[in-house]
Amino acid sequence: MKNYLIIGISGFTNSGKSTIATMLSKEICNLDVMNQDLYFLEPDDPAIERDIHGIRNFEKLSALDMERMVQDVKLWIKSKTCNSDSLFILLIEGFLIFNHKELSDLIDHKYFIKITKEICFERRIKRQYIPPDPDGYFDSYVWPWTITNLMAIQDCTDIEFIDGTADLQALYKSILTRIMKIVFIHREKYF
Repeated sequence: MKNYLIIGISGFTNSGKSTIATMLSKEICNLDVMNQDLYFLEPDDPAIERDIHGIRNFEKLSALDMERMVQDVKLWIKSKTCNSDSLFILLIEGFLIFNHKELSDLIDHKYFIKITKEICFERRIKRQYIPPDPDGYFDSYVWPWTITNLMAIQDCTDIEFIDGTADLQALYKSILTRIMKIVFIHREKYF
């Protein structure tokens, strides 16, 4: 009997993934959140690709320690696999979680939030990044790699693509409703 669910929320940068994950963690019992941003390599790590001007590309899987992230998910699964009447949920959020096959294969239900380039840019310039985005980074790296990364997964039939241009509260309620239906079905089936 599987007493856990793994749910993935991915999407464009600044699409509301982290905010929604935080809101869900306050609403759903036995829910843990794993944030892909915590797996970025250190900015000076040689594995992070650089262009001829030395600008680092943080929009690719090579900028993340995905092996460690997968291991952490497997450790979470192991810690929750027990004879229990409780259902445990791991919510993984991040912009490339479905682009990494081994991680994606561990996720039971997948949601991807899409926003427009304009909304993405407006939100991105309001945030502080470490290291800060160099001039032109959005147009040279963020948006082109956002589209490249989306193209790599857009034909996956197990991902539900969601319009993220709606009000954040409406988007949250929509995803919460979807998750609660999944939880109900899982409990009916296994408990």
